Amino acid sequence: MTLISTEVGYIFHAIAALAAVGVAYIFLAIVALAAVAAIVLVLRMVVCSIIRKEYMKLRCYLFSILCVLIAAASWVFNLGWFRTFITMSGIPVVHAILFFFMNSRATAYFEKSSRMKLYTRLSGLFYLGAYLLFPDGGDYGPMYMFFGLIRSDTICTAAFFLSFACLTAHVVMLVMQYNLRTSLRTDEQLGTQTKLT
Repeated sequence: MTLISTEVGYIFHAIAALAAVGVAYIFLAIVALAAVAAIVLVLRMVVCSIIRKEYMKLRCYLFSILCVLIAAASWVFNLGWFRTFITMSGIPVVHAILFFFMNSRATAYFEKSSRMKLYTRLSGLFYLGAYLLFPDGGDYGPMYMFFGLIRSDTICTAAFFLSFACLTAHVVMLVMQYNLRTSLRTDEQLGTQTKLT
């Protein structure tokens, strides 16, 4: 009787493990499809800005793309246990998509607000700081960061807190961009309503 219940328990655990792996693969497939769709949209936006000769938008798009590429390179060359688990959750992909599209939405208001340019540039710098300063580690040896060039637990611990501060500041900059964009859009709508009446 005990042998049968043990075998049933093993079978149940095996089925649960397979289901968890299946869900993880489905989630990773969805994240990969979102990344591919985002790349197609980004390329379309760049090509449209070149055709329309909107060079300020093009510069912002290229700045955002450069930031995402540097952050991705840092992520790949410092891949360890922390980054592996964070990558499996899809956070870097979603964060990169959010960063690019928030900055691209802000470009429409560059000529109306110098603060929007400042917020966008600071957002990019904090985005890079969050990824470049984020340390990682393996099973043995000290923690490492900045493309594996810095290998010191003390420096990496300090850099971890700086990375978290940059990530927090980046989120604050995105919120400030959104709030400023909303207020500028409201001002535009009120201005057009006043002109109509």
